Amino acid sequence: MYIYTSLPAKQRTFTGVAVLILLLAAIGAIFATVDQTKTPSSSPALPAAIPAANYGLLPISFVPNAGQSDAVVRYQANAMGGMLFFEDDALVLSLPSTGRGQQTEDQSRSVVYLRFDGVDRAHRVVNAERLPGKVNYFIGNRPSAWLTGLPTYASIIYEQLYPGIDLRYDGAQSTLKGTYTLAPLADPSRIRWHYHGTTGVRVD
Repeated sequence: MYIYTSLPAKQRTFTGVAVLILLLAAIGAIFATVDQTKTPSSSPALPAAIPAANYGLLPISFVPNAGQSDAVVRYQANAMGGMLFFEDDALVLSLPSTGRGQQTEDQSRSVVYLRFDGVDRAHRVVNAERLPGKVNYFIGNRPSAWLTGLPTYASIIYEQLYPGIDLRYDGAQSTLKGTYTLAPLADPSRIRWHYHGTTGVRVD
């Protein structure tokens, strides 16, 4: 690029340098503007953040006991602000205690039992509707004792809990739902249970 001027030599040199600096600055500004407005096609769109409140709307998932709980537990689930444990003839709800003061780990939780009376001892607890998620339990510092890749299920069924009567547990929005299904001629009066660990029960 040539710049012609009739100014003295020193002024011509200064003017040429100044014009060159201005031209470079203008070119840099143009490229900067292009870079700021251009969206690379290789950059994936980021997913929208999930509101924290929505986590409480997730359905309950049931996990088989592979050694992470007592041997009497068949399945367990997180729900209602605590842990649910499903035994052959009982449902156990473990909740954090609201009491204050010095407490041991066992004393810091409130446990409520719903125990079924007079169940058919031949009944069994089975899973239904496999979910895509898996669960890992890293308990202790021995990798050999860790449990990984445990399946999760949308519901479990107490088959033939009473003669001709099934009990299905599932739940949405962290609320447990139990549904009894009776075969023809099944006697609904066989369904009986009692609570232990609570001072009062009411229908909500």
